[in-house]
Amino acid sequence: MAEGYDTADVVTITHEEDPNPNSATRFAFLTDVLNCEEVRINSCTIAPGEKGPYHKHETQEELYVALDGPGQLVVDGEEVEIPENGVVRVPAETPRRFDNRSNTEQHWLMIGAPPVGSDDNMGEAVLVEE
Repeated sequence: MAEGYDTADVVTITHEEDPNPNSATRFAFLTDVLNCEEVRINSCTIAPGEKGPYHKHETQEELYVALDGPGQLVVDGEEVEIPENGVVRVPAETPRRFDNRSNTEQHWLMIGAPPVGSDDNMGEAVLVEE
């Protein structure tokens, strides 16, 4: 096997429960698994009817990849439908959250740069009132 790259299966990797006891969302923190240095990357499994936290980042832009679809994001108060395998870039300082309005689990991949925070601390993420 060649050196200098790492792999992970974002659907089958172990996802940890959200620390919020009212949430059925699960996360897999992939930054360290993939030895990333310039981005943070997480996989998220969202139960039917779940919503993520409405938040923003001070300096980190994020890419949201809907591995199942369609998925929904709320970006700066606007609802955006994302087709399966669709990608959305959200700039820093822009409030966002994912929603699952379907009746099946959805899987998302989130990639953020620059790499702020850690697996235990989401760094500069700030919750925003809707």
